[in-house]
Amino acid sequence: MWGERVRTAPGMTLPIWMAWRSDAPLAQRITFSLHLVDQEGRLMAQADSEMGGGRFPTTLWHTWVDRPTVASEFQLSLPVALPAGSYRLLAGAFETDTVAPLARLDGGQWAELATLEITR
Repeated sequence: MWGERVRTAPGMTLPIWMAWRSDAPLAQRITFSLHLVDQEGRLMAQADSEMGGGRFPTTLWHTWVDRPTVASEFQLSLPVALPAGSYRLLAGAFETDTVAPLARLDGGQWAELATLEITR
């Protein structure tokens, strides 16, 4: 990304590249998610997508290569009325069909990617 602390403004659309790796074949499709949350953990913006906008479903990753790493650009649109301040950018994943969140290896659901400083 751009670093641990990113300055931006309300109304912007941020192009964010994420890459995910699979060590074993996956039986279910997985959707990847970016959440922008405020200091109280309230959701302020969200972008959800399968890799490649659905063109690279996780169920097919191992048909191409062993232990694939797949990257895709996600567009996070910031609300025009987003107040100035500091926000956390989080990444996670969920089962596409059930919307059940997937846990990370450490048991958590979200990985913190950066802090966004929203300025007016």
